[in-house]
Amino acid sequence: MKRHWREKYSWKSSSSKGRPQAAAQEIAQQQIQQFTRIVPCQQAFNHGTGSHYIHVRGQRTAPRPPVEPAVQQASQIHAELDKMEALYQQH
Repeated sequence: MKRHWREKYSWKSSSSKGRPQAAAQEIAQQQIQQFTRIVPCQQAFNHGTGSHYIHVRGQRTAPRPPVEPAVQQASQIHAELDKMEALYQQH
């Protein structure tokens, strides 16, 4: 990764021997934020051969429906089922 960043973005690690200065750390952090993005991921295996992370893609376009309409819909379904059961009992 360091080689990729160095070749593609002309970025070099701020660390050398010893602890980097606060200013150097801040610059490095800004560069990292500029060239990266946070993505949700899941680890396939804890350790050993085949251990890697998988990008988890979620549906961002449709947010979850609020709880109240779902509860109302469930109530309507139960009412319809009760009606159907009553009709069945009559016949």
